[in-house]
Amino acid sequence: MILIISASWDQHATKVKDIINKLGIECLVFNTDQYSKSNYLKFIRNKFSLVIDNRLIDIKSITSLWVRQPFLWYFIDKNRSEKEYLFFEYRKVEVFDLIKSFITYCENTSIFTINNIGRKLENKITNLLAAKDLGFTTPETVVGNNVDDFKLLAKKFKTLVIKPFTGVAFFGKKYIGNDLVEIKSSKILENINKLDAYYPLQIQEKIVKKFDIRITTVGKNIFPCAIHSQENPASKLDFRIVDPKKIRHESYQLPKKIEDLCFKLCKKFKLNYSTIDMAFNVNNRYVYFEINPDGEYLWLEELTDLKISQAIAQLLINPRVHKLV
Repeated sequence: MILIISASWDQHATKVKDIINKLGIECLVFNTDQYSKSNYLKFIRNKFSLVIDNRLIDIKSITSLWVRQPFLWYFIDKNRSEKEYLFFEYRKVEVFDLIKSFITYCENTSIFTINNIGRKLENKITNLLAAKDLGFTTPETVVGNNVDDFKLLAKKFKTLVIKPFTGVAFFGKKYIGNDLVEIKSSKILENINKLDAYYPLQIQEKIVKKFDIRITTVGKNIFPCAIHSQENPASKLDFRIVDPKKIRHESYQLPKKIEDLCFKLCKKFKLNYSTIDMAFNVNNRYVYFEINPDGEYLWLEELTDLKISQAIAQLLINPRVHKLV
């Protein structure tokens, strides 16, 4: 049996489950957002028990586990009270901590586990340093609150990009959100002394691209996709904010050197699944932005001939052959 831990809205889990089931191998999805009296995980008498839709699952029958996106989200509703919000936060933490314990248990047994939780990749500095050390080209980056550091960067490059360091970003007291924001260096130099210096800000040189590249790694397989973001004025800075169907996508062949670097990075972080964002710039160089241990890919399959879901299914079915780490 193959188990996927995710959430009910995640279509990635559904697609992979259907592929595996059609091959005659049982695959179940445990949706954490549906945690209830009929769908739960518990630990009693030094053993874990898992129930999915009132069915008790034999843990010993699980051969592979994919920890896809086992998160609970709080959707903002102005009608919800503070007490309701606090209850949701409590529920989220308690459920997630129990699930993390179960994942650790699986990793310590013979169950092959694709687990991207706790790989320390949310930290942008750790991410960039690891890539730079391996030999990737990365954007020049300043993270901090020192005005003089930002001035030096602004004098070196004509245009900069403000990026969220963790979740969302501000510039001074102006809310930016979780999108990239392009800003002229002259504008930064004019307003830098007004900057509120009570939190770190991340600013990078703007990479002038020919196109973006989204790379999905699945075990020993790699699926690069060229995203021709520069053909659409709305997606030139950040293709994520535009409907993917309005941007030309095509499968892409990376140079062997870049492929090898991607696999080395995955090995460093012990990832059997990842998505890597890069760009091919106007100087014909590949520039690395970040690696995501649970990034999405379904839209790439819909717009290209990439068979990512099938590769994930095969990795879960036969990890001895297909796993990277």
